[in-house]
Amino acid sequence: MNEPLDAWGTPGYFLLNSTCLRAVAIHQEYEVSGREEDLRLAIEGFELVLDAARDIDIRFAATNGLGTAIWSRFERYGRPEDLDRAIELFRGALADYPNETTLEGPAVHANLGAVLQMRWRITSAETDLTESVTHFRAAVESTVITSPRLTGRLNGLSSALCALYVHRGDSSALSEAVTSGEQAVGYAPGDPANGATAYSNLAETLRIRYHSPISRGPADLDAAARHARIALAAVEHNRLLRPRFQANLASVLHDRFAAVGNPGDLTEAVALAGKALRATPAGHPNRPERLHRLSTIEASLALFYRGPRRRGRPVTAPAALSPRTPLAWLAATGPAPGRPERRALRKLTKRAAAALAGVPAGHVLRSPMLLGLGTALATEASAERNARTWQRAQNTFRRLAYDPAAPTEIRIAAAWRWAATLLRTEDPSAACAPLELAVELLPRTAPQRVTSADREQSLGNFAGLARDAAACALHDGRPHRALELLEHGRGILFAHALDRRTDTAELQRLHPDLAERFERVRSGLNRPDDSGFSTGSATAPGGLLGGEERHLLAGEWDELVDTVRRLPGFEDFLRSPQAGDLIEGLPPEGPVVIVNVSPLRCDALLLVSGELEVVPLPGLRHDELVERAGAFRSATAKTGYAHQLPPAESAAANQTITRTLEWLWDTVAEPVLRSGALRDPAGGLPSRLWWIPTGPLTLLPLHAAGRTSTPDISVLDQVVSSYAPTVRALRTARRTEDPGPRPPRLLAVALPTTPGLGDLPGAATEVSQLRGRRPDSLVLTGEHAVRRAVLDALPHHSWVHFACHAVSSADGPTPGYLALDDHSSAPLTVTDIARLQLHTAELAYLSACSTGIASDGLHDEAFHIAGACNMAGFRHVIGTLWTVRDAVAVDLADHFYAALEPTGFDSAHAAFALHAAVRRIRDENPNRPALWAQYFHVGP
Repeated sequence: MNEPLDAWGTPGYFLLNSTCLRAVAIHQEYEVSGREEDLRLAIEGFELVLDAARDIDIRFAATNGLGTAIWSRFERYGRPEDLDRAIELFRGALADYPNETTLEGPAVHANLGAVLQMRWRITSAETDLTESVTHFRAAVESTVITSPRLTGRLNGLSSALCALYVHRGDSSALSEAVTSGEQAVGYAPGDPANGATAYSNLAETLRIRYHSPISRGPADLDAAARHARIALAAVEHNRLLRPRFQANLASVLHDRFAAVGNPGDLTEAVALAGKALRATPAGHPNRPERLHRLSTIEASLALFYRGPRRRGRPVTAPAALSPRTPLAWLAATGPAPGRPERRALRKLTKRAAAALAGVPAGHVLRSPMLLGLGTALATEASAERNARTWQRAQNTFRRLAYDPAAPTEIRIAAAWRWAATLLRTEDPSAACAPLELAVELLPRTAPQRVTSADREQSLGNFAGLARDAAACALHDGRPHRALELLEHGRGILFAHALDRRTDTAELQRLHPDLAERFERVRSGLNRPDDSGFSTGSATAPGGLLGGEERHLLAGEWDELVDTVRRLPGFEDFLRSPQAGDLIEGLPPEGPVVIVNVSPLRCDALLLVSGELEVVPLPGLRHDELVERAGAFRSATAKTGYAHQLPPAESAAANQTITRTLEWLWDTVAEPVLRSGALRDPAGGLPSRLWWIPTGPLTLLPLHAAGRTSTPDISVLDQVVSSYAPTVRALRTARRTEDPGPRPPRLLAVALPTTPGLGDLPGAATEVSQLRGRRPDSLVLTGEHAVRRAVLDALPHHSWVHFACHAVSSADGPTPGYLALDDHSSAPLTVTDIARLQLHTAELAYLSACSTGIASDGLHDEAFHIAGACNMAGFRHVIGTLWTVRDAVAVDLADHFYAALEPTGFDSAHAAFALHAAVRRIRDENPNRPALWAQYFHVGP
């Protein structure tokens, strides 16, 4: 048998090996020089070696080298077939050593991870992205800490995880991406040039984090700018890397301009983005992205607010670029723009169209570019008053809204903007179709596979959408459809909680195996989120839930729901109810009143006796509501330290509160009450009414609307008010078995002193009085009132009374929480409470400040402390809308429990007890509503 040409030690072996090494060196020269001839020679050299070599080690090195060179050719010319071939070559190299670890194996894993990520960018195939993460992990795990290649592999892992966040919207992947990126920079050699790519990619990752739920605020952008400048300075003479790093720095500076308004950042961003584009040849795969980046940055110069620009004033993109306010943007009016502004807008549109033209179908950037083109067209049409341009904008938005391959968030934004353009050019009824499409898609933006914070941010991006859709449906004369849209597009987080609490007894009886799987997945998804994608004790019972496992469990949940729905009798399992089903089973004691507020119109939907009545509210205007709600919040914020204010300022705050209550009476309460929907009182009890406010109206006390100076002109004097987040939530609470007048198991949590916060001496008095009525209560106070102890105790008690400080999510970037003794290290957050499954819970009394206030953008989700208690299973919740006075809190709590005591502490009387307690305080302080109007009841 003849010996192979390249047998070890033969001249052929050394010739092929040296030829392979020469090809590697030529390719390295190309990466610095960018000369096309170098790339061609490198590819020819590797192919020559592969044609002749039989030695597995030489073939491995040549296959990896050829894959790397073909990858470079893709980056230069953008031919997808080059990318496919590079992936095939790297996979082939790994297949040559299926069960053996080689010295160059980690490099091939890293290369394969990188090209898979690149292919994801042009195809949006999630499998490529998840495989990319897997290969980068393998590369990192096989690289010793002293290796100079560790920086590049950690950087690759960071980039893949960041891309996974962009694709899935799961911030646990982004958190791990930042960690890996920081490690990459930390392991970079002393010369920044060797770690330049790591610095630049970390800058981009931090820029993306700034826009995420785990943002560190503008500090992220400052750090990103520092890293991006280090990277750019290190590649001054590198023709291939310099344009990329210029483009990255341009993005960071543009975002920082939008955040803090420094015009110098915008000027530099435009210059850098222009340089990056000019250095990127036609056909280069990054050229469309850089053209899109430049057009986006130029939009901040070209676009203007609806009035004339003033010299020296930094101009930012208008509300058109925000998905949250398209209707308000297009409704805006102002002087017609001048010729230079119109010319700039036309240039912007051309840039957007040119960027889109270079992006193939399926590319991850195609959908955002299409949305950008539609927005540019709509802005130009608004400025030019041009019907043809309006039509082009509408067609662009329509095309994107109905594209099933586009990301859900972008489809919704396109549909909402499509509706906005229709409202400028046609009857409001024409906007119904795109708005209804957007609302139908909305729950998909908050899938269970991402963290709770991700779901909150996604829903906040589309605040007001369901209300606009309902307003259009009402204009179209379809009130039942309006009700369905409000139920489908509001309270989505609450719906998730109800789904996880759904009764599976019938499924258990007929299909026990499916019921067992459902319970296992439900329990898994209820575990607290881990901050990392693959870290944490996710495999331990009750441990943290990492991103990878959460994704798998969410997929299994969706599969199970689909399977159950195919079973006879389970077709509507976990489906949103229709209008007819919503109206049935509502309380017979009084109406349910949904107050829908939108820039288009405001109405009250009254559900009573199986009927739906619409009461138009012409006196309620959305813009005025927003203004009054802001002023009211400012005034109530001062009531917590009114004794420290000058008398005039305290009187002004009280006057604002009083006038707001009068305005609520005139615009909302009186039209509703005089509609005739109230039921005659039965058994000597007052009439009931359930409010479901929407949008900014959730910040205001409808239950206390009235004229404090005029007897009986007040909601408090005519009905017993309660609240509900959605109709479905109220129906579910009513269907839950009422325990009746049996002694409750009561947990009292009191913190007269709290580390870092002011003293609440009344908290001890509250609990002392409560224990006098219920001696068997379990009391946690002082150092015993900590998060873990409360969470452990809650499942064993049907009633809970909190007397402590609270922080609402509207007060800052942190989630709302109850301030227990260990709040600085382990706050009891809204998410902690909402995740609980308390099957015997009856009543939660929150004697704390602002427990019913959600963060901006989540008013329609009832995602605040009181709402979280309701989600956890408490049928009745007593909450507050602003600061409570310590002494008043003591008296009101005592009056409340005193009213319940004759009923045998029957929680079904909670609304009546609170009503009586509030009226008693009101009668003592009729002209000081800040003392008593903040208390409200949620429940049946």
